[in-house]
Amino acid sequence: MAIQDPDVEIISLHERQSPAGYSGGLSHRVNHSTLRESAGAATEPPGQHDVLDETQRWDLPRVNILRVFATFWCFLLLGANDSLYGAIIPYLETYYNIAYIKVSLLFISPVSGFIVSTLCNHSIHSHFGQRGIALIAGSCHVVAYIVASLHPPFPALVVVYILVGLGSGAKQAAWNSFISGLCNSSELLGLLPGFYGTGATIAPALTTFAVTRRGWSWYMIYYILAGMAGLDMVFSLSVFATQNGHAYRERIADTNSQPSVNAQPLPAISARQPAANFLTRSRTFQCLRNHVVLLCSIHLLSYVGCEVALGGWIVTFMRRIRHGGDFQSGMVSSGLWAGITVGRMVLGFVTGRVFKSPKWAVMFYLSAAVAMHLCFWLIPNFMASAIFAAFLGFFLGPIFPCVILCLSNLLPSRMRVSAVGICSAVGASGASIIPFMVGAIAQAKGVAVLQPIVLAFLILCFIIWCFVPNSPKGLWK
Repeated sequence: MAIQDPDVEIISLHERQSPAGYSGGLSHRVNHSTLRESAGAATEPPGQHDVLDETQRWDLPRVNILRVFATFWCFLLLGANDSLYGAIIPYLETYYNIAYIKVSLLFISPVSGFIVSTLCNHSIHSHFGQRGIALIAGSCHVVAYIVASLHPPFPALVVVYILVGLGSGAKQAAWNSFISGLCNSSELLGLLPGFYGTGATIAPALTTFAVTRRGWSWYMIYYILAGMAGLDMVFSLSVFATQNGHAYRERIADTNSQPSVNAQPLPAISARQPAANFLTRSRTFQCLRNHVVLLCSIHLLSYVGCEVALGGWIVTFMRRIRHGGDFQSGMVSSGLWAGITVGRMVLGFVTGRVFKSPKWAVMFYLSAAVAMHLCFWLIPNFMASAIFAAFLGFFLGPIFPCVILCLSNLLPSRMRVSAVGICSAVGASGASIIPFMVGAIAQAKGVAVLQPIVLAFLILCFIIWCFVPNSPKGLWK
């Protein structure tokens, strides 16, 4: 490839004669200092200049439009899944005649699935690509929801939720990485969790209405989830059909390819070198040693755990502590998730105009969330609690996309996809750990423990975030 001197040449990866281009990678500015850092070169040849890869957009190539919509639909399903806990917990307690500690197993059982998906994400990409994620993770969700719709014995329900965790962890890591790799991804990273919040808003309202007004049994709602999961698997599998393991390895080889014969070559994947080992050594291992990745992972674990703990136990809290009716308490759960959705979709577009960097935005939103949570907790009135729960969700909403954006700004481009995947998967595990903790303690102390536990983890989020470096020059791109 020719390099125009002194100008910068635009080189499109789509012009390469590879069978299929992997669209989940991040296009980025490649300069010799980056290459030297990766390859260990001691000096930079004089007279060389930057080379830009053409960045993929949400509408370029055209198939990316369908791929983005597929990720939106997937996150709609994920949001519905995570918020459904709160709506059905009271009915599970009655149907199976079980206490808080046992019903909380539904929160903790997906953790093993999240762990497996985190460890195997790169390996699945290397062997099967994004279409492998669509098939494997989609199958996990479909099977789990079909089994749940058959209202099996409670231990079997706990086991199938391991599949839910496996599917959710793999999808969140893969599609967050895909979206973050597109040009101008900050807006898309706001919309993606927004669709998650939309699904989380609809599911409790639909479940509460169907059970209290239409006489459905709790397990009938899984008919709808099974249908959504089946559509998600077929849709994602079709639009990512060309993104197999070979396409992924080609993309990695293209990213590591050398723009100039004078520079040191980067290590490439060959047929004799296991792709999973290469990826673990050059991506995952580097990310796990990076303090920014570790801080953001712990932050998201606490944040997502608070979000799902509130959504999972708020119906029980409003019924037992605020003495609300079944329908009214279910609507409070939808109000919380509606606040999260509106916060992500609205504040995501105005935050960059108000705050100088994502770090300061997160600090402000966390402070506001703590204030709303204290009002929610300390004012013993049903209507006031419902209002403050919605405002609490409103300020919690934009935190996740701001954290992902800050993470992308702080890391070199070669680490972003892996880092976003790891942080998303670890954060998703928080959706199991903290709600289970609430249920376990509530068994002895009552469901009122929800409020101090959530407050403690919100404060922990704030403290951890203080140690995250600020984005260079306060970048919002």
